[in-house]
Amino acid sequence: MRDSRKEKFGFVFADAARPRFQPTNDHSAHPNPPSSTTKNRIHSAHFISLIAIQIARASTTVASAITAQSGQPSKDWVNVNVFVVIAANIGRQSPRPPALQGKKPRAQNALRRPAPAALLRAVQSKPQLLAWLTCDGVHIDPGSGKHTILGIFSNIQARQFPVTHPFMVWFLTITDCSPGKHSLRISMGLDATQPQKLLERPFESQSPLHRINLINEIRGLSFPAPGDYSILIEIDDEPLLATNISVSG
Repeated sequence: MRDSRKEKFGFVFADAARPRFQPTNDHSAHPNPPSSTTKNRIHSAHFISLIAIQIARASTTVASAITAQSGQPSKDWVNVNVFVVIAANIGRQSPRPPALQGKKPRAQNALRRPAPAALLRAVQSKPQLLAWLTCDGVHIDPGSGKHTILGIFSNIQARQFPVTHPFMVWFLTITDCSPGKHSLRISMGLDATQPQKLLERPFESQSPLHRINLINEIRGLSFPAPGDYSILIEIDDEPLLATNISVSG
């Protein structure tokens, strides 16, 4: 019996009354000491057993919780054997294909490299509008950089015309802008076919993935008569949005 164990495991366990492996400087006490590979296998087996027990307990707890909420026993919800099989396969390495043998494997948790800037420049993207708001003001938190929109409105009331609105903000968020410099132009008018340019400003995009917030302060905007004033927003001479603002008496 002892010889068969020795042939199978490479060593023979000591008596139960003694520790399994006693530290000693006398190598003659253990003519066939266990190798590091054998020790690692024993520790791995113990670790896998603990994982299987913890997963089985967790699955039982979740099944009980579902039963308590629904009021009916859960049927075939969790098969504990599935978790045990998964736990038993933890750490097992599948053989590498012949083409990859001899090559250094990649780290499993290696982060993916970001897309090269040249690749992003090559992507032909069209600007997309994510938000357009008319409001009284925009507050930018100095610590976090978050934008707080103050006093959103979509129409203006006046007692007499012409009327001049002292101050408003047109806030817009755009994305999918190719890297580089761009131009924003906003026009407005009662006649949608002949809007008058109100402002034109440059801005820059670092990547099509970035979201760009543009705060446009409009001061002393005059409305000669009541009506729906058309607003046209353009990026690089390309229409992005056509909307309006109502002015009533």
